[in-house]
Amino acid sequence: ARRDGVSLDVPEADHMGESATSWRTLYRNHCQDVYRLAYCMGVDHVDLEDVTQHVFMVVHSKLGGGVRIKKPRAWLRAITLRVVSDYRRWHKIRRLKMSLVRATLEATSSPGEDPEDGAASAQVQNKVREVVSRMSPKLREVLVLVDLEKATVREVAETLRISVNTVRSRTRLARRQFARLWKERDQGGPGCA
Repeated sequence: ARRDGVSLDVPEADHMGESATSWRTLYRNHCQDVYRLAYCMGVDHVDLEDVTQHVFMVVHSKLGGGVRIKKPRAWLRAITLRVVSDYRRWHKIRRLKMSLVRATLEATSSPGEDPEDGAASAQVQNKVREVVSRMSPKLREVLVLVDLEKATVREVAETLRISVNTVRSRTRLARRQFARLWKERDQGGPGCA
């Protein structure tokens, strides 16, 4: 079954038993949450399913090692943030490689923005994703979890393994940075395309 572009079919576990059952339950109950968090953290549409699957591969491996989970949502968020962080690092490398290939091939065409009719909402989403992707990683994580995922301050603190006061401070700073980057983008400021 598919919903919102995510395959909800549960892949087969390598072995049966309690950990496989727990893994299937986590997958069924939290696949959409992991997918949405990865999207909010700036993972490209074409990579969202792969990143989501990678998160659950990590989960499967940890459950196979006998890990017991008290708070599955916080635990999955933490794993998702680490997987997305790895994705972003490799994505930068892939972008650099692609730009080198393009330069080598002397590609002269650069795709411009081609807004579709009735896509105002999609344009705003893309603008938000662009601004969020330019934020510092620590502030981006807090902003996405607090404002987009609607996690409580305590949940964010547990997920990121930081104090509640640090979450509050980063939330304030993140909102300021987002507003500044949003304004810069609107005015064609530094680093804006």
